[in-house]
Amino acid sequence: SDYISDMYGWQLIESRTTRPPRFDGETGHTFVTDEEFDTYKVVDMIAFTTFGESRYCCLHKDVHDRSLYVIDEFGLQYLKDNFSDDYHIISLRLHRDKQRRIEAAGEERVARDEGKFTMKDNEFDYVCFNPTDSKQYVLHFVDRVMHDILDKYV
Repeated sequence: SDYISDMYGWQLIESRTTRPPRFDGETGHTFVTDEEFDTYKVVDMIAFTTFGESRYCCLHKDVHDRSLYVIDEFGLQYLKDNFSDDYHIISLRLHRDKQRRIEAAGEERVARDEGKFTMKDNEFDYVCFNPTDSKQYVLHFVDRVMHDILDKYV
């Protein structure tokens, strides 16, 4: 998401979350209290999910022209089911070997996410299989996707 934002100028939507930051200066989320989260109206949300004890959401006002959003499958399906008439939603799935995910995120995180990714590849607009776990491979794939999107929709 950072690459698309940097290279193509698309605005990254930061999820609003009750999760505490993992480290000082963490980006990608707007960290809020439970009390603040409770003030958000369901009608204003276009996505909502929970991971562990933490809640995450995105509000209509967070969306800009050419926005991108990192979201789980439940949130993606909700977004597609309820807001396809309001937004042009394009989905991208990246596959990564389980052992490499464990090395990057930790065994506990990977175990927590086990079984949460159940959508079939054909339910996504674009799917990337990264056989070598190469960052360059993914970035090249993303460039092809972005050129395709820009040719078709912009």
